Amino acid sequence: MTYDFTNRRLVIAHNPHSSRASDVKEQVFDRLDEAGYTYETIEVRQAHLNDNVARLAPLITPNDIILSAAGDGSAHAIFHTVIAANQPGVELGFLGYGNFNDMPNTFNTKDSLRDPVSFLEQAQSERVYPISVFADGKPVRSALLYATIGWTATAASQFDDPKVRHLITHGGAGVIKSL
Repeated sequence: MTYDFTNRRLVIAHNPHSSRASDVKEQVFDRLDEAGYTYETIEVRQAHLNDNVARLAPLITPNDIILSAAGDGSAHAIFHTVIAANQPGVELGFLGYGNFNDMPNTFNTKDSLRDPVSFLEQAQSERVYPISVFADGKPVRSALLYATIGWTATAASQFDDPKVRHLITHGGAGVIKSL
């Protein structure tokens, strides 16, 4: 499926202060420019989730195609932004520019994990049903992924590294032995 951009705006959500910001520029913005795509950007800040959502939700318009080119934390903020914006026809996709990329790995193919053009050419719309938490009838937080198995497995695999195991068992680098 290739997106029909008639009456649709492509928006790239990113964190310009991320450790992978230069990768996003080169692999997302430059790639889209070379392919002739027109897009706008919104920036996720190093701020509390609610602050990002309050600032970004008014920027979302009906029928936007939003690509999060960020890590899972920023992607989570964009997901909550789309929910709060409550605009019809908005579609959200995830490109993997974080450490674990749980959301991109869940919804993308290997070819479209970091390539926005491949993503836009191969994307399959899926309706998702997040788990939402309410307190006193008011929404508190939602989770797009029910269990972050990919993140958990990746994080756990770090303990197989002999250097990490040595730090855990012998102290150092602020790592608590009980981990």
